[in-house]
Order: sequence, then structure tokens, then C-alpha cells
Amino acid sequence: MVPAPAKPAKAAWPLFLLAGLSIVPGLGFLLGSLAAGWGLVSSRPRALVAAGIGAAGALLNVAALILFAFLADRNTPGLAEARLQISRQQLGEVLTALEAFREEEGRYPPSLVVMQQKFGLRRPVPILDPAGGLFSMRPFQYQLAPDGASYDLYSVGRDGQAGTEDDIRPEVPDSMRGRVGLRGGRQ
Repeated sequence: MVPAPAKPAKAAWPLFLLAGLSIVPGLGFLLGSLAAGWGLVSSRPRALVAAGIGAAGALLNVAALILFAFLADRNTPGLAEARLQISRQQLGEVLTALEAFREEEGRYPPSLVVMQQKFGLRRPVPILDPAGGLFSMRPFQYQLAPDGASYDLYSVGRDGQAGTEDDIRPEVPDSMRGRVGLRGGRQ
């Protein structure tokens, strides 16, 4: 009986091509992840090497994306102005939610987190201030008065410090003027 001829090893070049394409910006993460997964389960020669190349390319894409986001976040004046506008809009949403909380509960919440938890998915309330940028998001400043009848609400602005001229206060809509517990703002 003649032994069956051994199957020739599958070519490794498709796997290495996919792993090499993992350095392409944007698609590299997806291609590198595919190459790493394929390399780990493949019986092709040097498949683990290709898996390592693919994983390295995917990680390089993630690092480049984070670096790009960090640099763009810091050096773009138009983006900074857009974040300030978003903060102004979201402060208005928080103000409206605080007043809705008072109508439902008969009091203002002790913190923005408590209000956010009460409304949950039924009414999502943005409590993180985008004014500082993507990598320095912090909650809006909210202080309930000791008597619980009024509150202060504001964004610390781009400098991240309270009590400076770049602080942002919510604008009270005309329909709510005189009926809100906001102090220190434009009423």
C-alpha cells in the first residue's frame, strides 16, 4: 500500500498581506484584528508571526487615533467654540430637568447624579460638561442651597476653574422666567 501524498502547506502570503494592510489608517484596526484572529487559528506557516504583525498594526491604529483626537482637541479654535455652544445648550437641558424633578418630587435633587438616575433612559440628562474638551470632561457645577429652595448651576468653562470670567451659566427660557430656583444666573 502506497501512503497518500502529504498535502502541501497552504500559502501564507494572503495572511501576511492582510497583516501588512493593518497599518492602513482607519481600516487598519479592522484588518489587523482580522489578521490576528486568522493567524491564531490558522495552520499556515508562520501564522503566529502574521498574527503578531496584525495585532501590532491594530494597536498602532488605536494609538494614532487617540493621539490625533488629543491633538485636534487641543489645537482647534473652532472645535473649542463648538464645545462651548454645546455646554450652553446642555445647561439649558439640565435646568429644564431640574425643574421637572422639582415638579415630580416637590424638591430639587441633592446632586445631578441623583436626578440623572431618577430619569434614567426615560429622559437622559447630560451632566458632563464638554467645555473642557474630550479628555477633560467633568460634571456641570451644581450646588443646592442649604434651604433646598434654590440652586446654582454653571459650567467652569475652558479653564476648568470656578469663579472665572469664562464660566458659563444657563439661560432661562422666557416661558420659565420667574419660576425657576436658579440663583446667580440670568433670570
